[in-house]
Amino acid sequence: METAVVVLSAVCAVLFVLCVVFGVLAVRYGRKMNALLPDDEEQAAEVEIEDGVRYTKESAVTDAEGVNVTHRQGDVFLKRDKTYRADKAGELLPGAYTVLSAGGAASVKLRVGDRVREFAHGDRLVLGDGEEVTAVSADAILR
Repeated sequence: METAVVVLSAVCAVLFVLCVVFGVLAVRYGRKMNALLPDDEEQAAEVEIEDGVRYTKESAVTDAEGVNVTHRQGDVFLKRDKTYRADKAGELLPGAYTVLSAGGAASVKLRVGDRVREFAHGDRLVLGDGEEVTAVSADAILR
């Protein structure tokens, strides 16, 4: 009976060590996976258009190096010093947008209506029907 107790104790010890090893690997793998996923505040809008108005879902706008600018279908490129009007029948629809600085800068100044405001890369902008927007300091992308 003593031999059975010794063998059972050895098997339990081996199982305990394996559980600890698998736990450590799970924690390390989980941290690597979380590092690959974008944070919530690093999100930009995906577009859903309903009755001529934009509604948004989320998608990453930053990467490990910081600013991430890619032009996607549905994005509106704002050339510097050119005025764009939000219109249900136009290219720039009224609704919510995420401002992306196209020149690699951390921010861009936009004139919305008659006021100029600085928008950081990834800030939200809501345009009403008929509202005008102009990129003042550099080119920008509205996603």
